[in-house]
Amino acid sequence: MPDIRYEKTGHVAVITLDRPESGNALTYKLMTEELPAVWQEVRDDPDVRVAVFTAAGERHFCTGMDMRDPGLQQARAASPDAGTMPLRMTARQNEVWKPVVTAVNGQCIGGGLMFAGDSDIVIASENARFSNTGVSIGVIAPVGPVVMARKMPFEAVMRMMLTGRHEYIDAQRAYQLGLVSEVTPPDRLLDAAMGVAQKVASNSPAAVQETVRLMWETLEMPLSEALDSAMRRAGSLRGHPDSIEGPRAWAEKREPNWQ
Repeated sequence: MPDIRYEKTGHVAVITLDRPESGNALTYKLMTEELPAVWQEVRDDPDVRVAVFTAAGERHFCTGMDMRDPGLQQARAASPDAGTMPLRMTARQNEVWKPVVTAVNGQCIGGGLMFAGDSDIVIASENARFSNTGVSIGVIAPVGPVVMARKMPFEAVMRMMLTGRHEYIDAQRAYQLGLVSEVTPPDRLLDAAMGVAQKVASNSPAAVQETVRLMWETLEMPLSEALDSAMRRAGSLRGHPDSIEGPRAWAEKREPNWQ
């Protein structure tokens, strides 16, 4: 796939958008075929425990949909209603519950916000910029802002949506708002993301994936229902080999051998 690089380092898969000459913008094929295929590989490879998602270059992380893409133009003409487009860009959209660490370098605009909003952990370089330019070109960018509102204060998301291209959230402000958990120099971004991913990968894969799924699924539930779901998921791991191996390894002062 020419527009995506996929590599594995130990138990970590590294997915890189590789269209820097086009601002790492998303073609129709990327959104409907190539990214879903990559996420399926992540899901189905038992050796992969964590994914790091990033983009080539330092100027742009992802500038949203590539409006010059012939495939996207055809899809929009055939189906003007954006809600009917079969977008499956992110791990969550593809029902992948392995954790995702997203490393944002440069501008993250419009549809690019989906990758930050749907990630478990986001790390940004000092030159990262987040914005939603939809209203400045007369359109609604529907999905990115909605998922961002689960991570950031509502008013901050609204300001980003309504000011369009006239304002952006820089890396430090994104850190203050809770969108990102760490800000690094650009040349340290991938190392920082890999460091976090490797820490996550050292833990029980079963417990990690169940935790990811629990946290995302309960976002849409009332508190009482969410707590019930959490208890059921915790109980589902009782008797799992990892739940036996973990305490045993701790008692024996050695690294666990996860299943």
